[in-house]
Amino acid sequence: MQLHLNLLILALCVVTARASTHLNVGLFLSAPFVEQNQGNFRGFVIDALDQIASKQSLTYNFTLVESVSRGLALAQGNHIDMLAGPLTVTGSRQQTYCDFTYPFFRTGLQILAKHQNLHNDFGLILKPFGSLVWMMWAI
Repeated sequence: MQLHLNLLILALCVVTARASTHLNVGLFLSAPFVEQNQGNFRGFVIDALDQIASKQSLTYNFTLVESVSRGLALAQGNHIDMLAGPLTVTGSRQQTYCDFTYPFFRTGLQILAKHQNLHNDFGLILKPFGSLVWMMWAI
């Protein structure tokens, strides 16, 4: 059984379209999207930013933010040019804060259940209801 939740969307929140070739990028830690190891950042978002920067001849520096809401506040105050990480795109964020890229990662919730051999078990049909229910049904 697989249930899909399209709540967690990885997006880059771009605040302004500046003509600058240098960007101040806000990041918040959330593995495997953004991780920090001995002062160096790595993860899906960092790989994507590296590719974009090389193709567009951009440079950037990172500002570590402690939460999405803090990052959005910094973006709204023009302290950072973009916020990168796993963000939930909501209507109010789109209207209030910034523009979002198209999602490039969606998560799904999956449930793992122990496999049981249910074949050749006539009593299985009786299991959803207790004995009292079956006695009432028979009367």
